[in-house]
Amino acid sequence: MEGLERVGYDTWCVGGVAFFDKRSDLGRVFPGYFKHSYWNPSFSCPVKESAANQVDFILRKLQKADPEQKLFLYLNVDAIHYPNYFYLNGGTHDSLESHGAALRYVDGELGRLFDAWKATRGDTFVICCSDHGTCYGEDGCQFHGINHPAVTTVPYKHFTL
Repeated sequence: MEGLERVGYDTWCVGGVAFFDKRSDLGRVFPGYFKHSYWNPSFSCPVKESAANQVDFILRKLQKADPEQKLFLYLNVDAIHYPNYFYLNGGTHDSLESHGAALRYVDGELGRLFDAWKATRGDTFVICCSDHGTCYGEDGCQFHGINHPAVTTVPYKHFTL
């Protein structure tokens, strides 16, 4: 982040999971790399509207930002993290299906962010990736605190808006 700031970027971090909650020592580490970092309980995992809340927050900040200022945004979207069962009508437990529903929800919210960002900032380079995958019963495993191919295979895509 310091390198980006040295060449004129304003750096923003909008976190979702607890690693971005600056109320703890651990939660202050990663956000501390950014000039501006934000976390709010409404951005967190158990909140079904967390991605919408994050995007709404960023859009408000974007409206106030100098259009000539170069920006670097790191957005930690946690809606696909557990719990995610509530993205399925009648869902009672996390599953591959609820994970897929959460991804579809996030795609809609990111679409709003990308449209607004492109309209106000022009061509923008985007990197979308995860920090880990999640097991939903593969080999009897659940969630992501383990060494399993479903956890260590990380999706990645980059593109220009």
